[in-house]
Amino acid sequence: MATIRWGIIGCGDVTEVKSGPAFYKARDSQLVAVMRRDAAKAADFARRHGVARWHTDADDIIKARDIDAVYIATRTDTHLEYALRCAAAGKPTYVEKPMAMDATECSLMRSAFAAAGVPLWVAYYRRALPRFVRVKELLESGAIGTPRVVRTTLRAPLPALPAGEPLPWRVDPAYGRGHFFEGACHALDLIDFLFGELSDVHGTAVNQAGAYPTPDLVTATYRLPGGVLGTGQWCYAADSAADVTEVTGSTGRLRYSTSKMDEPITLVTGGQEQRIPVPDPQHVQQPLVQSIVDELNGQGRCPSTGETAFRTAQVTDWILGPSPARTGVNQTTDRRPAGRTPITPTYAGSRSRSRTWCRSRGDHPRVRGSRAAQHPPPQSRWDHPACAGSRPATSTRKTWKSDHPRMRGSRAGSMSSATLTRDHPRVRGSRLPDLRP
Repeated sequence: MATIRWGIIGCGDVTEVKSGPAFYKARDSQLVAVMRRDAAKAADFARRHGVARWHTDADDIIKARDIDAVYIATRTDTHLEYALRCAAAGKPTYVEKPMAMDATECSLMRSAFAAAGVPLWVAYYRRALPRFVRVKELLESGAIGTPRVVRTTLRAPLPALPAGEPLPWRVDPAYGRGHFFEGACHALDLIDFLFGELSDVHGTAVNQAGAYPTPDLVTATYRLPGGVLGTGQWCYAADSAADVTEVTGSTGRLRYSTSKMDEPITLVTGGQEQRIPVPDPQHVQQPLVQSIVDELNGQGRCPSTGETAFRTAQVTDWILGPSPARTGVNQTTDRRPAGRTPITPTYAGSRSRSRTWCRSRGDHPRVRGSRAAQHPPPQSRWDHPACAGSRPATSTRKTWKSDHPRMRGSRAGSMSSATLTRDHPRVRGSRLPDLRP
């Protein structure tokens, strides 16, 4: 068996215990180099973990000939950039979760690695933890009969945010999408692992406490293969902490905690409760890292791939709504699936809506069968049913935005059509963010 030589981009907190040591403790695996922008912290990590060398430039990892695979452990908003660079270099890559900022970015990553012919994995490590492998075995063996309902409940108190201090990046809309986005993705991905793909997903995300801009209360419903229904509520402004998922079956119930590593599995059948302890390893990502090393050596397959993580990203987007545009991001990228129109996301105080994607407005359940449903997707603003007849009989199809009656004479009316959104007067001058870790 060959020894897989790893390089890490971003050696921060998650790499100290959860993941970093796994790369030099897994069988047939070696950690060759680490990278971090802060030279002192990179050198300190390398010294404490016995890593031969450290760098402050990601290219020193990506382009190194003595590195076979790369682990990206930087902030989520940088994953896409680093992953595309790794794909271009032909390096198999393991990315921290969430895979990227939204499903569109995840799709770009999948396509890049497929085109390069190299594998992509994502750190939804619970898919390989013995505790959840045991849960899957119990469900598949019929320990609770036929599963009927899955219910997830998470409560967490508001964190203390010192006055005058910058927001933590996870709840700062410039870098993250909130605690649900960063944490609940584990619960959703685990349900996908245990039961299969989630569908018919509906969700509402609001901010009640006002401590930070991102959602602090999220609810969702969904459907699973076999007719199983699921529901979840995640409150990050509660009085106490709790995390439990309960599966109700035809002959019993099964409970587990996604985040509490020392919580036993609880099995209830025939009125009797059985607690099944399955300890987690010291380095929780090591079983998943081992599966990647084995796959690279032609032995088995890793259960957490770019494909499975893309499904989880889709579910997250359906619950939270489309990812908000971030300052400096290239706005020319269409963040919607090609040829589809997204349903408007739910905001605080509005009614919950399905986060499904419709091929045209006429496909939406509330529109299907109406007059609008008979029209194909509009080719221009003049072809839209709501505008039909508003164009003068003698007019010709407009070529530029400046020709529109409401635009003529405005500042935009003096401009030719922009070829890139970044050329728009309100966007011009913005810059792409610094994507280094």
